[in-house]
Amino acid sequence: MAFASWIPYVIDPNTLTVDNTTGSPSGSERWVGILATLPTTSGPTKGNPIAIDAIRYGRCDVEYTNGDLGNGYNTFSGAEAYANADTRRWGLIQLEGGAYLIQGFHSFGTSGTAVDFRDANKVLFWRASGNNNLTNDSVSTAFNRIEILNASSNVDWDNITIQALGTRAKGVFVHTAGAFEALNCQFVDMDTFTFISTSVLTGTVFRRCALVTVGTGAFTDCQFINSTASASAITADLEDLTGCYFESDGSNHAVELTSIGGGSMDWDNTLSGYVAGAAGSPASTSSTGNEAIYVNVGSGTLTINVQTGASVPSIRTAGATVNVVAGAVPLLVKTQDISGTVIENVRVLVEAGAGGAFPSDASVTITRSATTATVAHTAHGLSNGDKVVIRGAIQNEYNGLRTISNVSTNAYDYTVSGSPTTPATGTITSTFSLLDGLTNASGEITATRTYSVNTPLSSRSKARKSSSSPYYKTGSIVGTINKDTGLSVTVIMLSDE
Repeated sequence: MAFASWIPYVIDPNTLTVDNTTGSPSGSERWVGILATLPTTSGPTKGNPIAIDAIRYGRCDVEYTNGDLGNGYNTFSGAEAYANADTRRWGLIQLEGGAYLIQGFHSFGTSGTAVDFRDANKVLFWRASGNNNLTNDSVSTAFNRIEILNASSNVDWDNITIQALGTRAKGVFVHTAGAFEALNCQFVDMDTFTFISTSVLTGTVFRRCALVTVGTGAFTDCQFINSTASASAITADLEDLTGCYFESDGSNHAVELTSIGGGSMDWDNTLSGYVAGAAGSPASTSSTGNEAIYVNVGSGTLTINVQTGASVPSIRTAGATVNVVAGAVPLLVKTQDISGTVIENVRVLVEAGAGGAFPSDASVTITRSATTATVAHTAHGLSNGDKVVIRGAIQNEYNGLRTISNVSTNAYDYTVSGSPTTPATGTITSTFSLLDGLTNASGEITATRTYSVNTPLSSRSKARKSSSSPYYKTGSIVGTINKDTGLSVTVIMLSDE
């Protein structure tokens, strides 16, 4: 049986805006009634002008679990066929005119049962519940909700569009556990979104939606257009957003940044409608509410490296010093074995060679006060948060890879352990570290910065894996960084087992 003219209205007395009353009610509304308004002269002309199919108390949920018997995974059509069987007809998901009308709580997986849900090329509308003027004023603002639950759940959407028809319960999206992938999806006029590290969104559009919490998810080539919140997205790392496009309505930030991380982040996104940005160390800041990036951190120093082709962002800050560097290029090191299999957790250290843009084996002197080592290094050109490799001190506590601070024109500090002799003795040198750390699951590690000239790598640049099995022999990293295009190096590593 089709729905025909039946409309599944939802009314929450706790948030009800009363449309009409009879008599003189007082106190909080606890009951819901229906008042029929008929023509005053002729009355109803035929049939039954009003009919009620059923009244149910409580909130109905749609729980998507396991997979359909036919294809092994859940789909919207499968859910609609089940929910609209004659024995149910809850109005939570209803197919009309080729699109799905949805409302209520849609749980993809539960705390105890996972779901495998895969669907593509579907359009869904959050129904304007409560009355017939599309205001949703008879339900709570959080009434409509999608949540992905259970660590074993997998939800895969391709070209799925979800749009809110009402203006009150516009649909909240929460990714709590499991894997979620959205490819070329669209979310329109919805409420907030919350993602986690296993959220992967590519080519997805958020149009006139509220705040998107990135939550270390991966956003690639996504669009954030005319967000209704003070910021389109909030994140602790700008590098979770790659190749994205942000368009302002004139009164919001593209990104609210809640951390300065290790002191340096890449920015690889484009902008429209925001305060114009400009490179600078530190960058000029403003507080109109329409800056591209709001660094909501009270102290510290952050360098934002603007990738080639990306928009230079304007900056607002809560107190942190922000440097914006335009024209940055990548240095990428990839490690693999002789069969081409990538190798994760390889320790990489790339040092600047002679004749480049940064210090290489520069002669320095070091003094110490308590745990602070101060390096006298003439015209070094370095910044707070940069790293150098100190060699040659007879007191070994001074040597090693060090992160510098308190930078001035001819000096900088770093922290030293123990109580080595001061001043340090020996033939001491300082070399800039271009890249250091462990390769990721793709066997890669990268760093981005600007170079005033082409910069050779030091012959001491190495990749090694000797702390955990499988072990590999040390591999050399060679090449020259082009100041306009950067450098990509693949290191072939030999087994050491």
